[in-house]
Amino acid sequence: MKKLFLTTVVALFATMLVIPALNEKSSVAYGAPTYKTVKAQVIVVNSKAEADKVKSELNNGGSFYAIEKKYSISELDSYRTMTKTEIDQNYPELSELAKTMKSGEISNPVETQDGWVIIKMISRTY
Repeated sequence: MKKLFLTTVVALFATMLVIPALNEKSSVAYGAPTYKTVKAQVIVVNSKAEADKVKSELNNGGSFYAIEKKYSISELDSYRTMTKTEIDQNYPELSELAKTMKSGEISNPVETQDGWVIIKMISRTY
């Protein structure tokens, strides 16, 4: 009885170690799930210096919305929903961020054809 119990405990422990490793390997082998859309807040400025200033204000607890109203050169609303295709075709430099950012995370400044962009991830649909 003791031997059966010990064998069961060892098997369960081994399963707990192996299954997460297999899941990690399969997600690398097959890639992370592809998202359909990304909803984010966006601030667009003209220069790296402005982008760094904006990022600093955000890091110090500034409101994304208030800072966007103060600095952004974009005429579009700061809340944007874009499809994976739109991002890949129009903003390839943001493609990796769209895949990897967590909800609520704020990116470092990224240079695009529209200017320097800082993104706050809201959500992603799959």
